[in-house]
Parts: sequence; C-alpha cells; structure tokens
Amino acid sequence: MQQQKRQPELVEGNLPVFVFPTELIFYADDQSTHKQVLTLYNPYEFALKFKVLCTTPNKYVVVDAAGAVKPQCCVDIVIRHRDVRACHYGVIDKFRLQVSEQSQRKALGRKEVIATLLPSAKEQQQKEEEEKRIKEHLAESVFFEQTLCQPALSHPEMPGEKMSLQCTLKAFDPGPSGGVNSNAAEPSLRMFGQQTPSFIPAWLQLKGFSWGQL
Repeated sequence: MQQQKRQPELVEGNLPVFVFPTELIFYADDQSTHKQVLTLYNPYEFALKFKVLCTTPNKYVVVDAAGAVKPQCCVDIVIRHRDVRACHYGVIDKFRLQVSEQSQRKALGRKEVIATLLPSAKEQQQKEEEEKRIKEHLAESVFFEQTLCQPALSHPEMPGEKMSLQCTLKAFDPGPSGGVNSNAAEPSLRMFGQQTPSFIPAWLQLKGFSWGQL
C-alpha cells in the first residue's frame, strides 16, 4: 500500500534534487577557493544513491563522486579545481548530480551545478560594482525621460509668477504673414507665464520646438 502511494513521485527524472550552492566560482589568485563543497540534501523518507558527473572531468577532482544519503540527512561533496590556467578563465563547466533509490538503477532526479574559473576576486568585485553603477545610471536616465514626457510638468510656484511646462503638438503654425500654415505639424514646446525663465536648460530647445509667451 505504501509502495503504491509513493510510486507517482518516483517517476524517472521527476524527483526534485536539493543541492547547495547551485554555482561554484573558483578564483585563480585565491587558492582557498580552489576547493569547493557541494551539499546534497535528502528530505525524503527513503535513502538515495547519488552520482556526480562533469562535462570536463579532467579539470576537477571529486572526492566521493558516488555514494548514498540516508533519509532526512545530507552529505558534503568536495570538488577541487586542478587545472587553474588563464585559458580556462570564464569557461562555464557543468556538474550533474543524479540520484536514485537504492533498490533501483534508474535516475529518479538530477540537478546541474555550473562552475566557473575567474582570474581574481577583486577584479570580479570591481566589475560587479561597475555594472551596478551603469544599471543605476540607466535607471535614472529612463526615469528622467519618462518625467519629461508627462503631459504636464509643474514647477514650484515662484514669487510673482506661476508657470507650467506643457508639451503640445501643433496642428497649425502661423506663417510670416500671420496666415495659417496647414503643412506644419511639428511639436512645439511653449512656456506659459510672465517671462521666459532662465533656469530651463539649453538642451530642451530642440529642433522643432519654440518658445512663446501668453
């Protein structure tokens, strides 16, 4: 009865596998990182067999590449990088942990862990900080552009004047003789207020935009 109840989750390849961490990073200039530890957890009520496979087994030494995990226990798997060379920097390798029930040979589940060799932990940290600064700068730029494209941009009330900046699309534009130019359809940026303010930056005076007073 118990076997029939467990059978649905023991379908080949469907059993969740719990491993930590899911990524290994080795740094060439830090020998302490040349040895990493993977922890395989077994939260189930039955024992598991495991096997560790690798896409480039000649670059690594895996201590206890096969073994067993008791129910509701865990096991540490030690992985050493033995080919630390510049030609391997940035290359992504993969480890695959396959688990099966002790009484069966088919793999009930599998989990992949990526491994990367980097030249320096300090350089990687600087690179991540630079990428973070770039993302923050891009986010600020997008926010600023979205703010400018709002239908109305209000400015704090100043002594003697209250102004608002509005972006409008001209349906027509008076020509030199005061007539209507029906071909004009360029956008116009107009300032409504007592005077044209000096705080408006020059880059707002784009081609096709003009200043006007009410």
